[in-house]
Amino acid sequence: MTCVVMRLPSKFSPKMRKVISTSTGGTVVSGLIQVSPSANEGTLRRRLEALGATIQSWSTRRSMMTIRIPSSKLLELGDVDEVVYVEGGDRYSFS
Repeated sequence: MTCVVMRLPSKFSPKMRKVISTSTGGTVVSGLIQVSPSANEGTLRRRLEALGATIQSWSTRRSMMTIRIPSSKLLELGDVDEVVYVEGGDRYSFS
């Protein structure tokens, strides 16, 4: 038997790493994303939408956003330069 070890980018929280390793392709997950303060809103929005993500809220003051994204696209989300950290699996709101 061959065991394949997948190295996930450090920008994923432990909870999101578990989601990546256990979810099926058709699953849509919620995530809280820390965004680079220098990120261009339009460019980032297009990159996320190209991954099938839906932006639910964006706090530019806190450089945070909530999204829903297909689990099959999470690794690609980790490749987006403007994304600093991804937490997932819970419901989030900005107060």
